[in-house]
Amino acid sequence: ILASLYPSGQVPDFRGYFPRGWDNGAGIDPGERAMLSYQEDAIRNLTGEFQTIDYFGYEASGVFGRVEKTGRAQIGGTPQDWSHSKIQIDASRLVPTADENRPKNIAVMFIIKAG
Repeated sequence: ILASLYPSGQVPDFRGYFPRGWDNGAGIDPGERAMLSYQEDAIRNLTGEFQTIDYFGYEASGVFGRVEKTGRAQIGGTPQDWSHSKIQIDASRLVPTADENRPKNIAVMFIIKAG
């Protein structure tokens, strides 16, 4: 049977990939996929931010980012400069992201014979 499906003798290499049922236009698997196409792993993106008072310089790295804000305010009747930072988290800075969580996979068609 394999020889008729793959006359060249080259069968798909599934090592390290999960089989994923081919979507064939059902809209469950995002994007256009062809039979036996490979898809890399991804997670849904995680984002958020929080504000902090900034007295010391620091740098953000990895999934963290920093947006600095400065201004001038009346504090106790005296104009004073102020600064604060917003700390941001964005997983896409470090890992692949998509509309779904998924392992590395290959699109396959599962055939079930009844009877």
